[in-house]
Amino acid sequence: MDLVLVLTTMPDDNRADELAQSLVDERLAACVNVHGPMISTYRWKGQVEHEAERQVVIKTTRARLPELGLIPGRVRLQADADSRSCPPSAGP
Repeated sequence: MDLVLVLTTMPDDNRADELAQSLVDERLAACVNVHGPMISTYRWKGQVEHEAERQVVIKTTRARLPELGLIPGRVRLQADADSRSCPPSAGP
């Protein structure tokens, strides 16, 4: 099994919780971690922005990545600044 971690952010608790619940319910993720509130600072359209967000860690398989990206408004898996996937490390 080819495990991957998908890192993304959601703007608030409700959206993060809804995402976590639906991904696990639909078996698109084995587990979803929603981290505490944080402030993200980033450049968008020439302006520096500061926004409250929740970091979301989605534990899934490489085979499920296309299914995650097919659901509008859920997780963007294109090469953007919002979502990244990577294999978990087996350690040193």
